Formats: sequence, C-alpha cells, structure tokens
Amino acid sequence: MKIANVSKKMLALLMAMLMMFSCMAVVANAAAATITLTEADYELNADKDAITVNKIMYNGKTADVVLTPENDVEEVLHLNDGRTRFDGIKTGKTYTIMATVTEGDAIIAIGTLSVSIKKSQNAPANPVPTEITSTSIVISAVSGCEYQLSVIENDSTTVKFPWSDSKGSAAIKYNTLDPDTKYLVEARKKATDTYYESPVASIVVITKESGTLEVPDLFLEDKTNKSITLGTKDKNVEFSRDGKTWQDSNEFTGLTANTQYTFYARFKYDEANEDPSLVSNAIVVKTNERANTLAQRKNITFTAKDGQYANEGIEFTVKGDGPANMNNVIYGDTRIVPIAYNVTFGQTPVTSASWDTVKLSQTGKFTAEDFAEKTVKIAVIFKTQEYKGKLEDGSANWSDGEAFTEEYEVKIGKVNNIWTQIGSFFETVANFLLDTVPAFIADAMQSDIWGRLFAVLGNLGKALG
Repeated sequence: MKIANVSKKMLALLMAMLMMFSCMAVVANAAAATITLTEADYELNADKDAITVNKIMYNGKTADVVLTPENDVEEVLHLNDGRTRFDGIKTGKTYTIMATVTEGDAIIAIGTLSVSIKKSQNAPANPVPTEITSTSIVISAVSGCEYQLSVIENDSTTVKFPWSDSKGSAAIKYNTLDPDTKYLVEARKKATDTYYESPVASIVVITKESGTLEVPDLFLEDKTNKSITLGTKDKNVEFSRDGKTWQDSNEFTGLTANTQYTFYARFKYDEANEDPSLVSNAIVVKTNERANTLAQRKNITFTAKDGQYANEGIEFTVKGDGPANMNNVIYGDTRIVPIAYNVTFGQTPVTSASWDTVKLSQTGKFTAEDFAEKTVKIAVIFKTQEYKGKLEDGSANWSDGEAFTEEYEVKIGKVNNIWTQIGSFFETVANFLLDTVPAFIADAMQSDIWGRLFAVLGNLGKALG
C-alpha cells in the first residue's frame, strides 16, 4: 500500500534537507545514533527498475525506510517480511536510502546509503574458439569482455579459470587442460561506471584427444633426377616436404635435378577430434644428376654355335643389359643379369647350373653325349636389379627385382671319337673330290691356257695325220 501519512512524508523531506545541510543536522540531532547501511541491505531486480530494502532494526525497533528523490519512485510496497520495495526507479540516476528510528518526535538513529542505478547492457555474442587441442583452448577476445572457463563433469561445473579479460590481447588462451574433456567457456561485458555487467553468453567446448605419440619409420624407396619416392613399413601415413603441407602420396615429383630436399612423415589423424601426430625425424635426399639408365629385355643377346661336339662341351655366351659403365651408376639405374640356366631335350633334363658371380655377360658350358646330333633348349634365367646406393661397407647395393626366363635352341654335334675323325677325314676327301676338284676343273676350263693347249694339240694331230 502507498504511504499516506503526510507527517511521515514531511519528516522524510525534512531529513533529506538535513542531510544536505549536515552541520544543521548534527546540531539538531546531536544525540542520534548512526545506522550503518551496506550493499547487503538492499538488492536490485534483474531489470534494474526496482530497489528492495531489507528490514532494518535498531535496538529492537524497526526503522522507517524512504528513498529519495521520491518523485522518481512510482510505487512503494511494504512487503510481508518487513522489506520495502521501491518500483519505477530510473537508470543513470543516484538514489539515497534513508533509514530512521524515532521516539516520539525525536530521531534516535539514522542511516543513509547512496545507490547509483547504472544502465543495463546486452550479453555479448557467444565465445568463439579459434584453436582447440587436447590441452588448450584459444578464444577470440572481444574488447570490454571478460571470460571464465569451468570444467563440466557429471552435470556440474567447477571453475578452473575465473573471470578475467584478455589484457589487451586479441585472444585468451587456456592451457593445462585435460584431453577429451568438456569445458564451459563463458563471456560477459564488464561493469563500468555507467553500466552493469551484462548477462552471460557461453559455449561448450570439448578438447581433442591426444595425438599418436609414435612416428613412422621413414626411408628412401626410390629417386630419379626429377622425383623422390619415400618408403615406410607403417600404414596410414602421410608425407611432407616442409612439415606444414601434407599429402597421402609417398612420391614427390617435379623436382630439380642434383638438388637436396628434406622430407617428414607422420601418422594420419582425425583433425576434428584429435591432435596432430608426432612428426618423424627429417631425412635429406638429393635428386640424381641425370636420368636413369633402364635395362630392357630386347637388348639381351645369346650366342652359341651349332654342331659343337657333344662330349667336348657346348659353349654359349649370354649378355644381359645395363649401364655401359658399372663404375658410374646412379641411384635408380637398373640392369638385367643372367643368373642360371637349364638345358632340356623335350621333357628330358640335360643339365642345369648357376653363375656364382653377378655380371652382365656370362659364359655357360655343358656336355650332352646322349643327345648328339639333337636340338636342345637352353632356358636362361635373368634377374632385374636396381641400384640403391652403397651399403655401409661401401659396396654397391643392387636390389633384386623381377626374375624371368628366355629360351634358346642349339643343335648338338656328334660325339668326338676315332670313328668320328675317320668319318670326318673321308667326308673331307669326298667333299674335295665332289666339290673342290670339279669346281677347280670348271674354273680352269674357262681359262685361256686351256684354249691354247687344245689348239696346239689340234695342230699336232693334223701334222701327224
């Protein structure tokens, strides 16, 4: 209900005037006691348009409470619990709470407290995280705002970093957090001389899981003068030339010849929910100074003479392919080398052997008395190798690749014995008589000397006749 008692209003007005003229108030009420009022004796509502003053007691008596200037108060309500509510106050103004206790017409106790009603301000936008790791959260800071971070656990929150501003920085960073944990980040505009702090805006942020602590085993797999291919025995790996830009492919192309490059590797990870994996140690690789020499099967040669004696050893020479100068090979050069051979007649094995040393050109030799004057098949086994640099002891590191077989045919000669030699003698005589002598006579018959000889014999016959 409204205060209707005119005398009380007059008293309040009088007290206000006395406060303005304190010296007069002291003289008039030299015996009045002081009631100490604090912020705990009142509260503002959320809209800051009403002040509720608590019940104030002095020596067992309830003080009368007024709020000045009274013409700014739209309504005064005396609540059942003894509090007094003043509605309709205005922001941006200062009011005075006055509590008095009287005996008769005398004021025996008095207390005053000034209350400035500031302006309200809207809540800021929700905090924006710019970086989230497993142990930190970075929030974009807004000037005039302050921030608080709390841990959310079992539907309750515990403040970990209390309200503070960014101290002029464009961001505020919270470190020493726990991986895969839910946090509440709150923001509000700070109170000023003319504004109350704003309502709170908030966002829930979950820190990422910890990244993989292992690193891939990285090594050089291949290189040319324009590309480098990295190798690893691990799966789910990505590769980089600078530790910043990553790719799934282990091959780097478009490089410059005779140039040194640095490479890294790490395990792939879920960027949205996980920290980056640890990065491997760098490996440094230099591209080749020239294009590689690549061996080709079409350059393989096989040489063997038909008719070699079956019991004296049939020889053949097989040559693979590779760099012309084996002392000047570069990483990635390839060669094809013969390593073994098998000799068969139809389905029947004749012999087989392998070469102990690795060379581009090899000579094989075998006997085949049981297959004299037969055609046998020689299957030569080749192996492709790639040069992979030098081993720790300085020797060449040729890595084995594809193995394949090429087949050749050789006609075996007779068994060399006395009968073969006799036969060869008569064969030589026969060939002489049947081939060489008739050819000689035929050539001689075409000579002028035979014409002159026949002319002389003819003339001699005529003379004798």
